[in-house]
Amino acid sequence: MGLVFKSNVIRDINERETKMFTTHIITEFRATYYEIMRNRIHFEIWTFNNWELNRFLAIKSLILEDVATGSINRELYFTSVSGK
Repeated sequence: MGLVFKSNVIRDINERETKMFTTHIITEFRATYYEIMRNRIHFEIWTFNNWELNRFLAIKSLILEDVATGSINRELYFTSVSGK
């Protein structure tokens, strides 16, 4: 798909802390049913650093068919990829 949406930076999150964050993504995706069945939407969490490289923290992936046929409002839980 190649679309990228960026959210605001959430500051002061401590290790193993749960933080609620609400955002809205408005887009339109036109596809055949076959394309919807085989594509996924990915949500990634990264650190933000001004002077160093950003670090990848977590990813959540949903099948587009589940998004198209399910609730528009989603609550997602992320697990750290580094195991921390």
